Order: sequence, then structure tokens, then C-alpha cells
Amino acid sequence: MTDIDKKAYVEIRELLKHVRPEEVQRIPQEELDFFDKNKDPNYKFKFDDSKNISEQDVLPQTREVFVNLYNKYVK
Repeated sequence: MTDIDKKAYVEIRELLKHVRPEEVQRIPQEELDFFDKNKDPNYKFKFDDSKNISEQDVLPQTREVFVNLYNKYVK
């Protein structure tokens, strides 16, 4: 696992704080636990409240994981 992946997990968890709870509940807890267990504890990501989720400045890996989560569990 790369440092970029670990940073992406931090970003994913932060983005999910801004998704409707009923949509987040569709994601298996094991998947969320994986992100929590493997995220970079030293990386800080700040969600920009002036932008929506798609406009956030995130890593490409974050976008990929987020889209995959949405397509697999929420859509």
C-alpha cells in the first residue's frame, strides 16, 4: 500500500462525512473499517465547505475509490 493510498483513505472518510447518512449506511462497515485502519494518521484533509463534493481538491485515487463506492453500494 502506498502513501498516496493511505492519504486517499483519509480523504474518503472526510468526504463521506458530507454524504447523506442513509447513503453511507449502504457501504459495508468492513469497507469503512478498512479505510480507518489503513489511513495515514498524519495526513490532514480539510473539506472546503464552499465547494461541493465533486469540486473538492482530492487525489485521483480518492476520486476513483469514491466513484467505485457510489456505483457499488449507493447507486
